[in-house]
Amino acid sequence: MQPPMLPAVPNPPAGLDVERPPLKKMLPASLSESLLSGMPPPAPAPMANPAARWTPPPAVESAEVPVAKSATPAAAAVAVTEATPLAVLREQAKVGNAVAQRLLGQRLAEGTGGAEKDAVEALKWTHAAAEQGDAAAEFDLAVANLEATAAPKNASAWTDADEVGIRAAIAAALNWGMAAAAIEKRMTREALRWYHAAAKQGDVFSQKTLGRAYMEGDGVVKDVAEGLKWYRAAVAQGDAATQVLLGRLYFDGTGVARDDSEGLKWMRAAAAEGYAPAFYEMGRACLLGLGMAKDEAEAWRWYEKAEEQGRNATNDEVAQMRWYRAATDLGDLRAQRKLGLALLGGKGLPKDEVEGLRWLRQAAEGGDVPAQRDLAGALMEGDASPENVAGGLRWLRQAADQDDAEAQYGMGRLQAGGYGMTRDLEAAAEWFRKAAEQNYTSAQLSLGRACMFGEGVPKNPEEATRWYRRAAQAGSASAQYSLGLCYRDGNGVPKDMAMAVEWLRKAADQNHMKARHSLGRRLMRGEGVAKNEVEAVFLYGLAAWQGYALAQRDFGMACLKGIGMEKNVEEGVSWLRKAAEQGYATAQDDLGRVYSDDSGAVPPDAVEALQWFMLAAAQGDEDAAGSVKEVKKGLSPEQIAEAERRVQDFQQRTASQ
Repeated sequence: MQPPMLPAVPNPPAGLDVERPPLKKMLPASLSESLLSGMPPPAPAPMANPAARWTPPPAVESAEVPVAKSATPAAAAVAVTEATPLAVLREQAKVGNAVAQRLLGQRLAEGTGGAEKDAVEALKWTHAAAEQGDAAAEFDLAVANLEATAAPKNASAWTDADEVGIRAAIAAALNWGMAAAAIEKRMTREALRWYHAAAKQGDVFSQKTLGRAYMEGDGVVKDVAEGLKWYRAAVAQGDAATQVLLGRLYFDGTGVARDDSEGLKWMRAAAAEGYAPAFYEMGRACLLGLGMAKDEAEAWRWYEKAEEQGRNATNDEVAQMRWYRAATDLGDLRAQRKLGLALLGGKGLPKDEVEGLRWLRQAAEGGDVPAQRDLAGALMEGDASPENVAGGLRWLRQAADQDDAEAQYGMGRLQAGGYGMTRDLEAAAEWFRKAAEQNYTSAQLSLGRACMFGEGVPKNPEEATRWYRRAAQAGSASAQYSLGLCYRDGNGVPKDMAMAVEWLRKAADQNHMKARHSLGRRLMRGEGVAKNEVEAVFLYGLAAWQGYALAQRDFGMACLKGIGMEKNVEEGVSWLRKAAEQGYATAQDDLGRVYSDDSGAVPPDAVEALQWFMLAAAQGDEDAAGSVKEVKKGLSPEQIAEAERRVQDFQQRTASQ
């Protein structure tokens, strides 16, 4: 009975039950420095059963027994190389020279350099070198493990340790193989050796890697038949990535006779595994009629599925580009737009702004309205030239005039801000209304604000809350926050603190920092909800970490006073300072009081206190203005001048930000 089949390793070496040596121990010195200088080390894999690493078979009596690393050598070790005579290698190996032990093991294993082939003796010397930390010997041992432990056994003799031992050896071989290949960014003889060893034991990653190497002639003489052999070994284990590779070979007639039906079979198999690149290939097959009747609608369904899957996993650039080329060659405007956006954003494809704009423009000129809107955004993005801004406005207006809601909202934003055109709040409100009536959520929120504050339309809180509600019900956190404030203040709706809390909580649950802070205040005061200082301070803290100055002030005061948490003066002062440095007058006044107080919370500092009082007073804080007068009475002219200098520095610094 054959040993049990080892489970496939989908992304070796991650997930293997094996502990890897540190990088410097993994590689010989010559390779270690090369790798460390320019290549990242592989991520460590978890070690589920360290005791199960493979060990060599029991020692066989021999005249030559490797010296343990703890033994005292009988003679001084000398430098040895692959050209060192066999007799010298033997002598140096006996006295504990790890390099000599490893080289002797290699000669005995291969029967070269004057040594008679002796696998058992080779294994002992290799193990002796590995025990001393010789990295190359460790990996020679790993490969030997693959060969030694794979000897046929009957079912009763096969143990879990045998299986783990092989998995450990595969991991070690892969570690070394990937490192060796990465050093020169191509396959090397050493890498091929270890990949071959792991592939023969059924490791899918190694089979796929060898297949690619032989198909492309990477480090080996190009051999399509050999490449196909390894690809087929991997697909036989259900590897979706290799199924796609094999499917492409049949679609393209590379190394095999073109067979669209066979290609489609492999693409379907990979798609059934949920592999996003296969979705692109299925879409391409539908577009071009590869192994099936052409079906454009079905092609786009596959494309959308691939895009959705790709948001949660790395996409295959080759698969995307094959799809785009197939669709664009057929003149599909949507594909031209998608390709343009992908190139502009570098999403799944290498970033190329010139080529991206070219594809967007081609789709826009072909009449694709979303492409017209996207082209406008691309032209006006960043520090755009006047020419690009004017061109962008023309394309945006063209899309807006064709009832594209997003373009209409964009026109409203530009009109309201006077960007590239005269500021016109009435025109902006009209654009917002057109988009809002098409249920464009951001436009509904903007129209609600225009109605609430009378910007471009008559002030109408009731209408404002109607638009806020529509956007809030569609899930807009900002609209939920705004509607919560309306209920809090009774603005446009009857005052209702319970409803205010309900909407504020919906927005806070979406991480809206102002909603978190406002909900925290309701909880702190017990307004519309049971009082809960602990939850209130927790919400203050969340909003404070998001950078909201009002929350930073409230969180700081809670720390200072020990409200809803343990008192922490140092933390409280730190958060008050964060809020004060954002220009929040109340926090500046609070910070001034902390430094002018003689309670012992912090060492008094009248100059520091005066600085913050003056900054708050400059913003109209009357309490701070009174404090300025009081503090100045106890200071010298030099101290007052120092505080004024700090105020001036602060104002200049913040003005330039």
